[in-house]
Amino acid sequence: MASPQSNLCDNNKLNVAIAGGGIAGLVTAIALLRHPGINVQIYERAKEFKEIGASIGLGPNGLRTLEKLGLDDVISGDVCSRQKGDWPMVYRHWKTGEVIAHDIHHTVKDKKHFTARYHRAHLHQALQKHVPKELIHLGKKTVNVHVKEDERVVLSFEDGTTAEADLCIGADGIHSVCVHLKRCSSGFGLKYTRLYVKHLSLNTSCVGPAGLLSDRLSTPRC
Repeated sequence: MASPQSNLCDNNKLNVAIAGGGIAGLVTAIALLRHPGINVQIYERAKEFKEIGASIGLGPNGLRTLEKLGLDDVISGDVCSRQKGDWPMVYRHWKTGEVIAHDIHHTVKDKKHFTARYHRAHLHQALQKHVPKELIHLGKKTVNVHVKEDERVVLSFEDGTTAEADLCIGADGIHSVCVHLKRCSSGFGLKYTRLYVKHLSLNTSCVGPAGLLSDRLSTPRC
């Protein structure tokens, strides 16, 4: 049985289906909607959005990205909290409350780019305001994604309905169905390479007392 969402495709645009309407799914949709040639539909398994989740922190890179997307209200003090002092993050002893460490942003001058802390639900609600309600389809748990011979994808939902798009983006969480796809398109399959992109691992001896990388990083062993 096909769902009404199957008929929402615009043949003049690239139709993108996002499986998952969490923080990642919403931000992805907001970014894509800035392009006039892209149509987006979000399929979220929850039947309603609730105030669940714990605290989440965003660093300067994440906050700058939200700012570039025009989400000034999302990074404002009305939604998140920041340290009042010059230290963007303070670490205290769990029992005594003593400050045992703190972060320093050497290249961050604007206070609004200092590490910010959110209640997950508050961040989610702020992001929702930037996505038209008609693009978010609740109660749509993705159980399968099938690639057709013409390279279009069909999302199958737990309620027996389906939706079709040119491209599917998996943002459906840790138990993602999309991650376990056997085939993405003709002749191409997903393979876990166990490699990281832009990830740095180094020996703690490379870090000086001030938390700065020492000259030893110039040697291959570090």
